[in-house]
Amino acid sequence: MKTRCHAGIVALVLGLFAVPLAAQGPKSIAITSASYNPTTQTLAIEGSNFTLGTSVWIEQTPLTVISVSPTWVEAVLPQQTPGTYLLTVSKGNAAGDTASFAIAIGSVGPAGPAGATGATGATGAIGATGATGATGAAGAKGATGATGPTGAAGATGAQGAQGVAGPQGTAGAQGATGAQGVAGPQGAAGAQGATGAQGVAGPQGAAGAQGATGAQGATGAQGIAGPQGTPGAQGATGAQGPIGATGTQGLPGSQGPQGPQGSQGLQGAQGQPGQLGPQGLTGAAGPTGATGAVGVAWRGEWSASATYDIGDGVSSNGSSYVAFSKTTTQPPSADWLLIAQAGAAGATGAQGPQGVAGTNGTNGTNGAPGAAGPAGPPGPMGVQGPAGPAGPAGPGSTLFLGASENSTVIGTACTNYAGGFVTVNVTAGQKVEVVGNAWLQLNHTLNTKDAGFAMIGVTPTDCTSMPPEFYSPFSIAANSSTDSSAWVLVPVRGVFTPTVTGTVTYYLNAEMTSGQDSRDFFWFANLSAHVY
Repeated sequence: MKTRCHAGIVALVLGLFAVPLAAQGPKSIAITSASYNPTTQTLAIEGSNFTLGTSVWIEQTPLTVISVSPTWVEAVLPQQTPGTYLLTVSKGNAAGDTASFAIAIGSVGPAGPAGATGATGATGAIGATGATGATGAAGAKGATGATGPTGAAGATGAQGAQGVAGPQGTAGAQGATGAQGVAGPQGAAGAQGATGAQGVAGPQGAAGAQGATGAQGATGAQGIAGPQGTPGAQGATGAQGPIGATGTQGLPGSQGPQGPQGSQGLQGAQGQPGQLGPQGLTGAAGPTGATGAVGVAWRGEWSASATYDIGDGVSSNGSSYVAFSKTTTQPPSADWLLIAQAGAAGATGAQGPQGVAGTNGTNGTNGAPGAAGPAGPPGPMGVQGPAGPAGPAGPGSTLFLGASENSTVIGTACTNYAGGFVTVNVTAGQKVEVVGNAWLQLNHTLNTKDAGFAMIGVTPTDCTSMPPEFYSPFSIAANSSTDSSAWVLVPVRGVFTPTVTGTVTYYLNAEMTSGQDSRDFFWFANLSAHVY
C-alpha cells in the first residue's frame, strides 16, 4: 500500500481485486497503485501493460488521459468529494484488457501529540533496509577529528515468540469491478478490408514535458558513481537503540556543488518516465476483431429492494459476488458466484514493546467542516431596535398629501416642524396611518455626538403619546468628521384610532437629545394620511 499527501488530500489505495472469468495472458493490464494530486487535479496510476489508447474512468465518468507509458498513466481528475471511488483502466475489449481499483480520497486530520517515551526494549532483529533516499547536497569539508575507540558490540536479542493473530479487521472498502466477463458467442466474421497504403512517417515529436514525480519505482540499474564525500571524524560507537518504524520517503535535496571523486555510491532509485510524445499518423484499418467478452456490471452493496441480472456484481458482508441468473436473493446463494471472500477474524496478537517517542509531525490541514450542531436554546429578548423605514401605502383612501420646505431649528424640547402636518376627515373608530420622510440638516462637530428622534404627534408639542416602536431615532457618531451641514434622512410613521368624528390633524415633531445647537434644522418633509 502507498499513500501520497498533497495539500491536505490523501489518495489511499484501499485494495484491488481483478476477477478473471477467463484466463489472463502475460499482456493483461494490471494496476499496482494510484494517487491523487488536488493541486494539479491529476490522478497518477502505476501498473503494467498500459498502451496508447488506454482509457480511465472514476465510477462511470470517463477522465481525460494526458500521459501514457507501459507502466504509468496520468489523467485529469477534478476535485472530488471525500469518499471511496471505483477506478477502472481499459485498453480494449479482450480478456485481460480491463482492470479496476478502489481508491479513497479524503481529508487528513491534524497530527496527534507525541506519546510518552517508553522504556528501552531488548535489541530486536535488524529490520529490512529502507528505500535509498535521494543524494543530498555535498556539505562543506569538516576538520579531520581523532579516531575514537571502537565500542563493544551489543548482544543479539533472542527471537521473539510468534504473536497470535490479531482481531477481525473492519470490513474492507467496496470491491473493485471484476475482470472481463466470459466471452460471448463468436460473431460472424466481417469482410476483409482492403489494406491501406503505408502512411508517411510522421516527424519526430518534441520531447514531452517533465512528468509529475510518481511513487518509488523498482530498483534501477547501477547508477554512476557519486562524488567522494570528505570523511568526517570518527565518533564513539553508541549503544544499540531499538529498531524504529520505517520513516516516510524524504523529499530530494537541492543539487550541491561538485565534490571530489568518491567511492562507489549506493544504488539509485528508478526515475519516472517522461510524458509520451505526440501520436503518430494513423495506420491502415485492420480487419474487424471478434466480439469481446461481457464484463461484470458492478452494482455496489447488495440491496433487498434491487433486482440483479446475469453478470451484475455486488458486495455483501465484506465478500464480493457475481450473479449467475436474474435474482433478488441475498448472497451467498445458488444464484451468486463468490469472487472475493471476506477475511476471517484472527486471534489477538501479543502486546509489543513501547517504541521510542517520535518527533512531532507537522500539522495536517484542517478537516472538512463538521455537520451543523443542534440549535441552541432561544436567546434572551433583545433591546428594542430603531423603527424601520416607512412601508408602501396599503389599500385605503389617501386623504391628504402634504410637503414643507421651511427651515425650523430643532430644540432640546419637543419641536414642531413649521408646515409639517396633515389634516383628514374621519369617523370615530377608523384607523388612520400617517407616513412620511423628514430631511434634517445638522451642525456636527468632531468628538460631539448629535442625536435625537422624530415622531408623529397629535399636537404640535406631542413627543410622548406614541408607543416606542413609532419613535424614529437619528444620530451622528462623535468620531465623525466635523460637518456644518450634515444631511440625515428620517422616515416617520404613526397609526391612530380617533375617538371623534370630524377633522383631525397630525403633526411632525422632533427633539434633540445630544449635541443640539442653533444650526440643527428641519429642512424638508412630506407626509401622507390613509384612513381605513
